[in-house]
Amino acid sequence: MAERLHSMSSKNAVFASLGFAAAAAALSIIGSIAFLSPPQRISTLSVHDPLGVSIAPLGVQRGRAAAAHFPASVVRQMDLSADPCEDFYQYACGGFEEHVQIPEDLGGFARSWDGGSAKIYDEMRKVLEKDQGKAGDWYRSCMMVDYVNEQGAKPLQPYLEQIANIETYQDLWEVMSQFQFWDVPAFFDWWVGADNLEPQLMNFYLGTGGLILPDYTFYTENNDEMKSHRAAYREFIVTQLTLAGLSKEQANTDADICFEIETELAIYQRLEPYVSLKKSFKHISQQELVESYPNVNFTMLFDRMGISQVGTERNNIVVKAPEFFQRLNDFFGKRSAKSLIPYLRWHLVYNLSPLLSHEFLEATLKVDANLMGISKQPERWHKCVAAAKSALPMIVDQLFIENYFSEEDRKIALTMLDYIRDAFKQDLEQVSWMSEQAREAALEKLANIFFECGHPLKWDECDWEVSPTSYFNNSLVSCEHRKMKKLARLFSAPQRRRWSMSVMSVNSYYDNAVNGLFITAGMLQKPFFDAEYDMSRNFGGVGAIMGHELTHGFDNTGRKYDQESRLRDWWDRKTVDEFEARGQCIAKLYSKFEMLGMHVKGNLTLGENIADFGGLKAAYHAWLNWFKDDFCRGIDKEDMPLTFQLCEEQAKPAIWQKHLFWVSYGQNWCDKERDPSMKMALQTDEHSPDKFRVNGPLTQNEDFARDWKCPINSRMNPKDKCVLW
Repeated sequence: MAERLHSMSSKNAVFASLGFAAAAAALSIIGSIAFLSPPQRISTLSVHDPLGVSIAPLGVQRGRAAAAHFPASVVRQMDLSADPCEDFYQYACGGFEEHVQIPEDLGGFARSWDGGSAKIYDEMRKVLEKDQGKAGDWYRSCMMVDYVNEQGAKPLQPYLEQIANIETYQDLWEVMSQFQFWDVPAFFDWWVGADNLEPQLMNFYLGTGGLILPDYTFYTENNDEMKSHRAAYREFIVTQLTLAGLSKEQANTDADICFEIETELAIYQRLEPYVSLKKSFKHISQQELVESYPNVNFTMLFDRMGISQVGTERNNIVVKAPEFFQRLNDFFGKRSAKSLIPYLRWHLVYNLSPLLSHEFLEATLKVDANLMGISKQPERWHKCVAAAKSALPMIVDQLFIENYFSEEDRKIALTMLDYIRDAFKQDLEQVSWMSEQAREAALEKLANIFFECGHPLKWDECDWEVSPTSYFNNSLVSCEHRKMKKLARLFSAPQRRRWSMSVMSVNSYYDNAVNGLFITAGMLQKPFFDAEYDMSRNFGGVGAIMGHELTHGFDNTGRKYDQESRLRDWWDRKTVDEFEARGQCIAKLYSKFEMLGMHVKGNLTLGENIADFGGLKAAYHAWLNWFKDDFCRGIDKEDMPLTFQLCEEQAKPAIWQKHLFWVSYGQNWCDKERDPSMKMALQTDEHSPDKFRVNGPLTQNEDFARDWKCPINSRMNPKDKCVLW
């Protein structure tokens, strides 16, 4: 499965995270953001140094002196009263935290991520308003607010009537068959993906599901905070069902039933025993599936989904949570179909409510306020840009590329990726804890990683009709077609270079299933990247992101997949033990980090933290190698060996450039969060809080300590360090 670099769950409305709500998610804001200004050099510290350098502590003096060489757009984010050897995040991002105001429609605001998205959405708003094709029609149908509000809950009524008429399990599975095409989160989840043992084949995967709150702990933990979340969620159910046409009494009854069912499903999830990744891929036939779980009508589901042959010619069904499904099977056996009507009704209303009137959206805002501290809906135009991007990804992406992306930027980024791969290779060749056999295999995997940068070279089609007037129908049709395309992949060879993320996204990913790294055009924008930046800033910015994604191929999950993307034991036991010991050093380090009275979950976040460690190191040494090559460009090593040798000896960046690399990395993660948003991220997110994504890797990095001359056992340079990659 692809890994996400930066979780947006800590930023956006929680109840915009599933199904159609994803199209309505508010990823960012539009505003006058300091970093969007063109970089300007500053020649004096007077405006940044009211205390005077001479009377400041030595570490602070050093930090202020470094900033004298930085662009003004970088300095504006900094706190020049902070000592970079004591708290580098504060030094790099303290000014940002002081002056930024979190938008009312977000749980937090990350300068580079949300700010970059804001710029892209503002640009695409202008494009979609003028576009006369499908994308423009989609956008305008979404912007017909008066018509949408006038319709109210009417679009739901035929589907609610079908649910209300359920008498038998045959009726129930007919409804559930339709739900599969609309991303309705009922009872369980499924997806299509490459086989982890034979990656040239595709499987149908079945996993846990059926919940709407962020995870099972929100149903099962009984502290005051979780009780508050459950109370807000229950009120949300009642409000939405009332808007959908139920009486207040019936809505309250339904809410109680829904809570009972979702809590039972949450307990099933909690009781699922841990098994190793390799043991979680047991392949079965359709017959075995049907015989194992006879109360789940998979035969009808597969037929209605157009995949009746799945698991018949090859055992390509994988049940990722067998005990969950056994309990779910028993669950259906002890309940009548009619007793499940309230649950199905609510999950339909929940999933389709982002397509409905203002009242439904306001009800969602209230529960997001409880969970995330959000106090305002995103602007309608922003919602509609997100909807068009989600529903017509290839069309909208192409419009973005045509209007706002430079192919020259793509060439520069590909060159950076090559340097980063080479730097990681140099590290692989030197690490002492790997056996030669494991090292050779890892080097082969590294060489096999392919890079997709900016955008696909071949675009898929969005070959379905779009109405210029019906946002609701457009959404259902688009979702159905995209699901059918996904299901069709079951019966063809994997397309290794198929993108699973919009190129507009300010995000990137490494995919274990194909051993490929995907860098979006959205990442190749300010403040992460600009062709006019000093390359130290580019490598510290997007370069560290590239290195992060590359390192995912060798993190605690990626290291289990070989050079052909097969899940197998391809390292010897001693090397694995050494890897895991070093990984646990990192996990223990992060578990000590605390915020708002909660500790980071070091094991949950381990994969992302390993990627931060390795990616930062690779990006730094890639930049040094690039600098040397650029400095000596034009000198032929073969024709002028002595001149070339002399040039290499002189090819050393200025100290201010080294400092700018580290500050650029730090400013990747400048972020300000509301307390509810941060608490939920600490509870559920596989990424560490952004402050620790800066200080965590840097405290363990020898290059950083040397460049900043941090004393041994200063906070940013502990004597004992965790070293993996």
